[in-house]
Amino acid sequence: MRIELEKRAGVSRLFTLLSPLLALVLTLLVGAVMFAMLGKNPLDALYAFFVEPLLEVWSLHELAMVSRSVIAPITGISARRGNSPSVRLPDPSCRCFIPTGTRRSSCH
Repeated sequence: MRIELEKRAGVSRLFTLLSPLLALVLTLLVGAVMFAMLGKNPLDALYAFFVEPLLEVWSLHELAMVSRSVIAPITGISARRGNSPSVRLPDPSCRCFIPTGTRRSSCH
């Protein structure tokens, strides 16, 4: 029996909205189970990770610094893949240079 993948006709709006929430809930559940296996109170541990950093100004500064170091590479990766309208990088398989602002999408 052969299994084949077929492209869907359209994107499911329900799962487009629910998938980030589902990922968050599953992450919290797995984290809670891991802390419980370590013998720690899961609610105290999750509180320390998600609520305590928002309670003091110094913690907010630290959170901003860590977020910056995570967001910067992601921005570069999205620009490299062509998902950013303001930053266009040349296609690595293309040997010609296409200046920014042109509408050509392929090499000549």
